[in-house]
Amino acid sequence: QCNSNNPTRWTANNNLKCSDNNVKTRNDRCINGECRGQPYTCLSCQDHYNDTCRRKSGYCIIKTNNVDTCYRANTGKPGNPCQWCNPSTTTSAWTNRNGISCDDRQKCTRSDKCTNGQCGGISFKCNTVCQYCDGNGCSLNTGFGYVGGKCTCKIAGKDYNHQQLNPGNQCQWCDLYDKASKSSSVWTNRPAVSCTDGNPCTKQDLCQSGRCVGKAYSCQSSYPQISCIQRSECVGDGTCRDIMRIKWTICRPVVDKCDQPERCNGALGTCPPRVVDAIRIQGGQSALTLSNFASSIAYQPTTDKFYLKLTGFAVTCGALTIKWSLLKGKDSCALGKKPGNLTNTNNHVLSRLTLQIGEAYKVVVQAYDIRGQSGLPVCSNVVTIDTSRPSGGWIRDGLGSKDVQFQSSKTISSTWGGFKTSHGIAKYEIAVYHNDTVLQFFTDVNLKASFSKIFSVITDGSEIITKVRAFTKAGLYSEISSNGVTVDTSKPKPGTVSDGPSSDLKYASWTRTYDASWTQFTDAHTPIVEYKLGVKRKDGGLVSSGLTSVGLGRAGQVSGVTLTSGIQYCAIVEGVNAAGLSTQASSDCLLIDHSAPRPGTVNDGTSEDVDYQSADNETHANWNGFDDGQKGSGLAEYRYKLTDKNNKNITSWVSAGLQTKITITGLSLSNGNTYYLTVRAVDKVGHYVDVKSDGVFIDISHPVYTGSMSVQGETAQNNGETVVYIRDKDSVTVSWPQFVDEHSGMRKYQWTIVEKNVQPTSWKDVPGVKLATKAVLRSLHLTNNKEYQLTIRGINNAGLYADIKSPILILLSKAPGLGTVSDGEDPTINIDYQTNTSEIYATWKGFETANIKVRAYFIAVGSCIKGNYHVTDNQFIPVNPATATSFGIQGLSLVNGQKYCIKIKAENLAGVQTQPVSSDGFIVDVNPPDLKRAMVLDGSGDDDIDYQSSRGELSATWTGIQDHDSGINHFEVAVSRNRVGEPDVTSFIDVGQNTSAKISGLSLHKDVYYVIVCAINNAGLKSCLASDGVLIDPTPSTSGVVHDGILEPDVRYQSSTKNMSANWERIWDLESRVERFEWGIGEKHPGSVLNFVDVGLQTHVTSEKVLALQHGHNYT
Repeated sequence: QCNSNNPTRWTANNNLKCSDNNVKTRNDRCINGECRGQPYTCLSCQDHYNDTCRRKSGYCIIKTNNVDTCYRANTGKPGNPCQWCNPSTTTSAWTNRNGISCDDRQKCTRSDKCTNGQCGGISFKCNTVCQYCDGNGCSLNTGFGYVGGKCTCKIAGKDYNHQQLNPGNQCQWCDLYDKASKSSSVWTNRPAVSCTDGNPCTKQDLCQSGRCVGKAYSCQSSYPQISCIQRSECVGDGTCRDIMRIKWTICRPVVDKCDQPERCNGALGTCPPRVVDAIRIQGGQSALTLSNFASSIAYQPTTDKFYLKLTGFAVTCGALTIKWSLLKGKDSCALGKKPGNLTNTNNHVLSRLTLQIGEAYKVVVQAYDIRGQSGLPVCSNVVTIDTSRPSGGWIRDGLGSKDVQFQSSKTISSTWGGFKTSHGIAKYEIAVYHNDTVLQFFTDVNLKASFSKIFSVITDGSEIITKVRAFTKAGLYSEISSNGVTVDTSKPKPGTVSDGPSSDLKYASWTRTYDASWTQFTDAHTPIVEYKLGVKRKDGGLVSSGLTSVGLGRAGQVSGVTLTSGIQYCAIVEGVNAAGLSTQASSDCLLIDHSAPRPGTVNDGTSEDVDYQSADNETHANWNGFDDGQKGSGLAEYRYKLTDKNNKNITSWVSAGLQTKITITGLSLSNGNTYYLTVRAVDKVGHYVDVKSDGVFIDISHPVYTGSMSVQGETAQNNGETVVYIRDKDSVTVSWPQFVDEHSGMRKYQWTIVEKNVQPTSWKDVPGVKLATKAVLRSLHLTNNKEYQLTIRGINNAGLYADIKSPILILLSKAPGLGTVSDGEDPTINIDYQTNTSEIYATWKGFETANIKVRAYFIAVGSCIKGNYHVTDNQFIPVNPATATSFGIQGLSLVNGQKYCIKIKAENLAGVQTQPVSSDGFIVDVNPPDLKRAMVLDGSGDDDIDYQSSRGELSATWTGIQDHDSGINHFEVAVSRNRVGEPDVTSFIDVGQNTSAKISGLSLHKDVYYVIVCAINNAGLKSCLASDGVLIDPTPSTSGVVHDGILEPDVRYQSSTKNMSANWERIWDLESRVERFEWGIGEKHPGSVLNFVDVGLQTHVTSEKVLALQHGHNYT
């Protein structure tokens, strides 16, 4: 402190109170000028607060071994699952968990539940013959089942009643009191009773040591091939039965290939006597044909070969031999001395012949079978040799008597004739060509001498040629072609038609005649042969008497017509080509006009008529309404002149063309004088009309005003300058003082708004009542945060003006940006769940931008339904300080499971607020995950396992764990030798949302291990549950003894190659018991013949699959 006795430095005072600002010390005091406190220590679940240790929410502090120990809420008491830490009841002692499931370690009790902090269950009894208590109910002893309140034998997974026979072995049955068979779950051997061993070559079968055994006998096994008995077989009673060869078995062979063998009938043991079968030849027909063997012929042009077609020849058995000879047409039908041989086919080419022209021939054939028997000879048709071709002949395009050169149709026609032959014409064929393209291949038209057909593929301008072939009866032909016809399907292309004898006219005064001219019509394929001329009304009919031919000239006159004034007329020209096609063309028409223009209105000024102007060196005028009528020729030009009030010319006549606005400059007009403008309208035939304006008065005075402008908005100072903040970007409300003009009076007000220091370039009239001094100006399209200035301009009737300006205007129409709101105190973490029911915190950002500043924030809290703010009394409350970006509310009573959302509104400097922006909400959750329907299963399958051999890993699956409030965030798993308490084998491992886990890298011993699963919800609360444990059994079952054959003793040989049997004994496992047997058959490698098959707990099996065992091979 300051001590006057030591005026130049601070003086230490150990009696002063102080604080060292360290929450982990207390009893702070001053020592030698420093503030020091006594350090004190708190538990991990306590905070340092006001010199004491304050317990954190969600924890209990309970003495364990006389030491205060921290326990998180819902943590079970070590060694006693019926007590837990429940801070809502007490934070210093364990709380009883009544009614939850537990394990009292008593085997003959079940439905264990916690009562007054202790675990107890309901007692029950089991059938001592086949059952024992397992802590939940009655479990079966090894080898037993329990069905319908009775004990059964459990063999290969199935239940059998006392003394029920083995379905696979009649010499075994279920004996409940045979303890030796129960340890390995096998059948008990029956005493020596009658049975059937399934072997027909034994008799007097009896059960012996679990197998059915009989005395063997034999029957004759084979007979000679001539016999229809195949073998004899045992019946099973000491007698034999003959087995006949199957029906149709051959017992006597054939004589030749056309003979049938004798066969057994399947009933008798003797073979039928020999019978030799006959052969029958079927006769056919022969014909000399065309080279394609399609049809027979009467004439042939070749001299070295014939084409012979045979049909119908056949034999009932064996090969058929055909012999032939060549005969003259008049010879009898018989083979010659040296006949030739034909192959047994239908079509034959008889070549190397020497046939004489004009001679007739035929062919004789005869069929033979394999035994040399023959059929009747058969002769072919007679054929005459003719090598000549048709001569002469003509062909014309078209069906008339003259050859056609041009046509417009796509129908191609032709006629022909004049051919000469020795034996007459057999047929005609016709083809159609375009250049090298075939439009129709040669087609048979029989003996027709004309042809006509439409070819749609013919293109415009194509030249089509027709070809005709004339055939002799021997098949030879001659070919001729037409001169060709050009097909022109397109009309001529029109020329350009002009009204007038040479150049095109638009107006005329004709009354009885009409002149026209045109350019040449063209056609790409045929020449133009004629032009025709006529006259018609525009959009009407002909006024001439049809179209008149003018030959090939390209100008003409139509006389004898009556032309009416105000009507448009057009010339019609038609061009015709050589194919008869024609095209018409029309002119663009002309108008007959005799009327003068109609007068309009002349205004002083640039638009509407003005009575005053301030300029004395120029004047303006405009006019409208002049026209030449609906049927006139139209206006050609306007002329104008300026005069004074005494009708003195100020200017001479000047042409304005067709403009309707003019400005006259370089004048020296007198102030106070009135001037007039005269307009003359002239039409296209020279008629005109004059109209004068009502005059304009010259005035040079300016309006005046007193006062200032007022703009509706928020007025403020910005950098020492007065500004008005406005909200609407499209309109502004403004008022100003009245402008006065004592000479010509006020005409109107105009306005403009531009950015600061920018000169206005356009003005608009003030809307509303004329000369009102208050208005709403609209359609502004202003930009936020820019500075503007509004100007009102008062204009007198002479067009002179004065301006008044507003203060600087700044638009703030946009609300602040729609930022984002996060739930929770930390702005970097947006929470979705919380366990606190009395406090709410939020942070936000992104509302204020570079161009928009935030003046204040408002907050509301409620459900996540739009418009619900019930936590803050259904209203937004201001944030304090106004521009803070975080806020908290304490002293609330939030509802568990309810979702809450925090809404924020931001307000800019002009008072414009945003729409409410909501957080995505959080859910209040004070309950840990629900384990009422949960269970943890050992193993990776759908069923819980009790044993496993692996010592390096454990697997588990779990179901039924739920959290209806915040949902499960993740699961943790650990391995322990105890079902409760902290795990003692591994620590907890996070497995995410998986509902199964495999824990590897373990070193397990022969003991029971439990998998503990903990579920952590999204609010951070935890619940844990353990599996019922799995016993580690690393030792395999005993190896036992395997016998070949269905029963003992072991067999070394068998006759069947389709199946195999085996049995085994003395295979057991005292720790985890035998679950099932798998068996297979192999030769060199196990399972190579029959892959391993699951047979449950059976110990006597026979293969069901048909095998392919080989004689002399050894199988195991």
